[in-house]
Amino acid sequence: MNLLKLPIIGYIKRYWILLAAIGILVWAYTSGTLALTMRGALLIPIFTLIAGASGLLLRNTFNRSTTDQYVDNKTWIKRDWDSLTPAQRILFTKIEYGIYFLGGCIIAAGLVIIINV
Repeated sequence: MNLLKLPIIGYIKRYWILLAAIGILVWAYTSGTLALTMRGALLIPIFTLIAGASGLLLRNTFNRSTTDQYVDNKTWIKRDWDSLTPAQRILFTKIEYGIYFLGGCIIAAGLVIIINV
């Protein structure tokens, strides 16, 4: 088995900038003076980037072939979107926004707990 073809290696190659940004932010948070100055302000981008990176990791390792194949074929996306009724499109859009809002609430709650502890 070729180690360079492992999904985790592909993930690191594809999202190395994101991983480097997380590493730099975590380093800045743990380095004494800057962490004391910024307090919890560094936690917001750290939690947000880690949440995004974990979602991308799951997508890249578990359903890489199906997701990439679907995204590369633009006619499938157009056909599926056109097959929805306007009410379904609005419902899916509201569900998507609701999930983003809940994710932000979870991140904010975690920040409040960590900052106040």
